[in-house]
Amino acid sequence: MPGREARTGFDPRVHGFRFPNAFINVVLPLPGGRRVATAGRCGGMAALALDHHHAGVPAPRLDAGLWAPRRVPSDGHWLADALLRRQLRTFAQPRVLRFLTWSLRPDEDRPPVIGVGTLTRRDGLPAVLAELDAGRPVLVGLVVARRLPAAGDNHQVVAHAYRTDGVTTELDVYDPNHPGRTTRLTARAGGTGWSSSTGRTWRGLFALRYAPRPLPLVLTRQPAEPGRTVRPGDRVVLASLRTGRTLATDGGPDSRPAGLPDGPPSGRPDGRAEDAHAARWLVGQDRYGRPLLTPVTATGCSPWSPAVVLPAGTSRWRAGTPVRLAGTDDERWSVVEALPPDRWDTPVVTR
Repeated sequence: MPGREARTGFDPRVHGFRFPNAFINVVLPLPGGRRVATAGRCGGMAALALDHHHAGVPAPRLDAGLWAPRRVPSDGHWLADALLRRQLRTFAQPRVLRFLTWSLRPDEDRPPVIGVGTLTRRDGLPAVLAELDAGRPVLVGLVVARRLPAAGDNHQVVAHAYRTDGVTTELDVYDPNHPGRTTRLTARAGGTGWSSSTGRTWRGLFALRYAPRPLPLVLTRQPAEPGRTVRPGDRVVLASLRTGRTLATDGGPDSRPAGLPDGPPSGRPDGRAEDAHAARWLVGQDRYGRPLLTPVTATGCSPWSPAVVLPAGTSRWRAGTPVRLAGTDDERWSVVEALPPDRWDTPVVTR
């Protein structure tokens, strides 16, 4: 395979999630009645990242710091639940049995037993490269376990590019355990396994079946960077850190779930799967200099205009800063969209 390479449009910084795969292990059923405890929700994160790529929508830019010290949204948050559902779907295919059978095989052949290295070179890698050659990022299973009880240590990633000179093959992957960057897997002819740029070595790999699913929710097609300063004049959308619900104009905070079960987005022009009860908010200031939110509605009415309470010791409101709203409970919110006045031409919610 001299001089081959391919690259797809998948970008871990755009379609991948900003938090690591730090979820508590879950027990999943496998075809044939077997069960395995997974190392978090790597398969759900990889598959949902692929869903965002196919939909042409950035993944939510929600940093791990929003949920310190857990670093991930809790169960009950629409995103955590969506990742769990997607994880279950990745295991609903016969190929996942390779996570078990390959864990029992040696690295190289011990006749009559075929080793993981041979299976990877003969079947796994050619299937992955064929997808990448066709311009399609691939859901990939990585095997590290050497016994069944450790099968949950096996992993799922998204391969989105490769290059090979016939001696060395490099795969660029989105690894949910290492967010915000490309991880590189390297194998050399005559060597054993795949060395990761993160320092880990994987015994082998194979392509998993993947079919795009409708996104459970599109908060925005223009997500705000967590470090972006929120200024007077911005129009913003806020979401609850506990549930992912958007801040609505009627009935105060947390009045409507933002996450949808498993159906398509509503098809609004701006891509947000929300109805007329959700709105952007205009950022102003109250007489004390605190940020003040005024709902943007067709009539310009202001049924509820809460002040934003920043964390103690914080002087600047940034999109990724957890904030409270004056006069409410301890619900915390983050900004998922922030549009300056010169970008107000995108559609707003009317009532």
